[in-house]
Amino acid sequence: TTKNLNYFLLSGSNDCTVKLTLFCHDNCGNNDNFSKKVPWVKQLTPHESSVKDVCASSHSKRPSNTDSANHTAAATALLVSCGGKLEMNFHRLITTNNNAPIVHYLGSS
Repeated sequence: TTKNLNYFLLSGSNDCTVKLTLFCHDNCGNNDNFSKKVPWVKQLTPHESSVKDVCASSHSKRPSNTDSANHTAAATALLVSCGGKLEMNFHRLITTNNNAPIVHYLGSS
């Protein structure tokens, strides 16, 4: 079944912002309305000029030593955005079964 599947959307805009949005397939266990389907939005490091491109690596589970006991396998992805002045920003997305997503700024080039 597809229950409990969540999806991330990485988007860039002409207003220099980059956002990562979580979409819940099953309304995150809440009533059926749009605000419950989109429970989490994170604004990432903005660019000096418009965002030209965004991309993300695959987002797969990485088992830890305690996964079998508490089912908290982490999934990670590399998020990259590129601005009009060709500056690239790098972030790391980390998710687990139990917690809200975490985004770390890694740097720029």
